[in-house]
Amino acid sequence: MGGIMGGVGQLIGLSDERAKKNAVKRGEIDGMGVYDFNYKSDAPGAPKRMGLMAQEVEKKKPDAVMKRGGLRYVDYGKALGA
Repeated sequence: MGGIMGGVGQLIGLSDERAKKNAVKRGEIDGMGVYDFNYKSDAPGAPKRMGLMAQEVEKKKPDAVMKRGGLRYVDYGKALGA
């Protein structure tokens, strides 16, 4: 899901909509959209990734979103209740 591992079973991923392109909503979980997307930095033809948009998560579960370097990251454990 385009994230970095931190701790046991914790997934924190860059989820800021400003870092993504070609986003297509595929469904919802707890009122938050689940998207297929590429990061703007991905090479042409790179496989699609899947994940949440931090801006949507922030509205529902603000404690699951953190900011680093001006971009938003989602703690998927907190966002999805895992």
